Amino acid sequence: MLRLAPLVSDVWRFPSPSSLETPRSSFQVSSSVRRNFASTEVLSLIPTCTSLSSSCAHVTRITFLRGPVISPFAKDRVIGLISSAEPEGGKILLDGRDIKVEAYPDGNFVGPTIIEANTTMKCYHEEIFGPVLIVLHAETLDEALKIVNENKYGNGTAIFTQSGATARKFEREVNVGQVGINVPIPVPLPMFSWSGNKASALGDIPFYGRGGVDFYTQNKVNVSRLVDLTRNS
Repeated sequence: MLRLAPLVSDVWRFPSPSSLETPRSSFQVSSSVRRNFASTEVLSLIPTCTSLSSSCAHVTRITFLRGPVISPFAKDRVIGLISSAEPEGGKILLDGRDIKVEAYPDGNFVGPTIIEANTTMKCYHEEIFGPVLIVLHAETLDEALKIVNENKYGNGTAIFTQSGATARKFEREVNVGQVGINVPIPVPLPMFSWSGNKASALGDIPFYGRGGVDFYTQNKVNVSRLVDLTRNS
């Protein structure tokens, strides 16, 4: 994923909207590299995605990079969300709806898909839970932050940049629980509390780290007063 970030510019990655656990399927890029990114970096993903093996794992020879989705219903849902993009003004750069896996003709496979979209589209507002990359564009960092902060979800986000000032502005102003600076998947280790916020969090305490300890701990409070009964009060 790091190679998607131009070395002299900024690429912001922000959560797919309905992500309680695995958000990261959207990108937005600055105007200074927008045209180049769309025509070069995004398009360069197509042969890579096309070459991904769709075979399934064998116990002695694991060759797959991507398996099927979980059920026919899930496949139909993914295909439906992909299909909704073009009528709403999106552009499907790579279409995986008709992928065929010879060894498993009845498998629930969906091929890698890349869609250029905007924030009004159904494929942006709903988590696809399939091998679909949604690409969005922003003219400035402020516009990118506005897109992220107006999203009702806030699981994880990342920025790729060589500018310390840009990174600091992003991490301070973005309203998302887990922030990565040149780290594509900003999921903390178990000793740190998971911090998804807005609609990407349920309950009143985090699960990892101290929050997880508190969740499984039954508190006990002892209140005592010791009095020397041999002395007159």
